[in-house]
Amino acid sequence: MTLHKHDITAKRKVLPAIALVLMAWLIFSVGFYYIMVVSRGYRFDFTYRWIAGRAALAGQDPYSQSVSHAVYQAMFGKDYPLDGYLQGFSNPAYHLLLFVPLYYLPFQVAVSLWGGLQFLFLFAALIIGYYLLTGGNFPSSPTLAWLVFYCVFYRYSMINLTFAQFVIFQILLTLLVLLAAAYRRDWLCGLCLALTTNHPAFSVALVIIVLSLALFVRRWKIIAGFLLGFLGLMLASIIWMGWWPSNFLESTRHYAGLAPWPLADSGIGVQVLVVIISLLVGSLAAIALCQPDLEMKRDGVGLLTGLSLYLIPQTNLYNLAFLLIFILVGWANLKNRWLRLAWLGGWWLLPWIN
Repeated sequence: MTLHKHDITAKRKVLPAIALVLMAWLIFSVGFYYIMVVSRGYRFDFTYRWIAGRAALAGQDPYSQSVSHAVYQAMFGKDYPLDGYLQGFSNPAYHLLLFVPLYYLPFQVAVSLWGGLQFLFLFAALIIGYYLLTGGNFPSSPTLAWLVFYCVFYRYSMINLTFAQFVIFQILLTLLVLLAAAYRRDWLCGLCLALTTNHPAFSVALVIIVLSLALFVRRWKIIAGFLLGFLGLMLASIIWMGWWPSNFLESTRHYAGLAPWPLADSGIGVQVLVVIISLLVGSLAAIALCQPDLEMKRDGVGLLTGLSLYLIPQTNLYNLAFLLIFILVGWANLKNRWLRLAWLGGWWLLPWIN
């Protein structure tokens, strides 16, 4: 009887929670429209997905030069010289599957809804990250308020929010992978891991590490879930758009902004240091994941996810919004308030000063 009453009480809380989330999404979207869309027009990272998505719905190749020129014309208000290759949409085609409803809407509505959704993604990522890194504790209301304020005005996440980019979405997927793995929801872990590949530059290290560790500790359902999700995405996108991988690889080969290091201008010394730190942190996380009783397990996972991004080819520093996970490690685990304040203050100031 008690369980029945508890179930009824829980169900009664679901609808108000959904209504609150939808209301927040509407408020954030309207605010994004008036603050950003009115002044910026089409100059958003969302733009080339929207144009490529509408082209795909019309039966066109989203990797074609005509689509790339349409993106350039919309974002910069001028034509690009026709004698040169122009890189436009460069994600795997199944990336477009995740956002199909937005392509049916006018651009201003679609980008506003997407911009508002980023705040909800950030909010959810912070709650999940804090919950994971503290071993199952939810942040108090004051802590959550400070977390949201801090992360909205953290330079890299602020860039993502204002330009309607997709990194925060990837951060949320990454944290869902780690959360599902930590609580042995292995099928869900594998499926979420497959979804992270919609943006391979952000997920290649995560996919390799998670699948390797799953193989090592014989958690076969993670591997099966990943394969099922990945093959499902591939099959659905090929049915929709035909054989696209060759066009995707061609667009990536011409991706002028691709650089082998996020700190390419900082000298070889910094690059070597980054590699050494990343390898050490990766080793720490591997040991921690394979020895669940160790206290460093949560820190190892968080450190790995934050710093492994340095090993992946970058296009711009806004990708370092992934360091929010690294920041959460200190926020959730440093007990000395002055040390925690120094940690948070330093990570917040560094991107603005640099």
